[in-house]
Amino acid sequence: MAESDVRDFLMKALFQGLGEPGSWAGEGSRASFAIKRAGVVGRCTVEGTVSYALPDGTNADHNSDIQIEYGSDGSHSSERKYIAIEVKHASAVTDQFKARAFDMLHMKRAFASRLHGIMVFARIGTGISSRRAQAFSYPFDEFIGVELSKGNMGDELNELCLRLIARVEAVLEDASG
Repeated sequence: MAESDVRDFLMKALFQGLGEPGSWAGEGSRASFAIKRAGVVGRCTVEGTVSYALPDGTNADHNSDIQIEYGSDGSHSSERKYIAIEVKHASAVTDQFKARAFDMLHMKRAFASRLHGIMVFARIGTGISSRRAQAFSYPFDEFIGVELSKGNMGDELNELCLRLIARVEAVLEDASG
């Protein structure tokens, strides 16, 4: 199972839990769907992009594995908020977590309370430990980790989906006031 497979699995689960029926569009890296909940409207997109400025003023783009852009009904685009979800799976090196942490630090500086970061780590046996991955992920608001085993992967992925949906629902609930 590749990292994109985990991302696509999570994206489909988010659609089932949060999506507006009939709004799914695209597949893989082009998938997206609408979110319409009491008081909140938005869009969930694979590889959504936000831009931020580095300390010297240089602009940098970051593509979140899954990005939710949302606002309250009737809000202006300048009031939009974001949930940036990063998905790591079977990562063997710390550099991938360090790079995501670097971007999250600067995105938090640019967007402040308008950005909620969630690192999702589906570990399968080897590579960086969940504890170490969480340590590097400190700029994120939340870390959701699960140890996957080949014999029970479906149940473990379903549990990961439920945990992610619950956290995203909580953020959207806070936004609806």
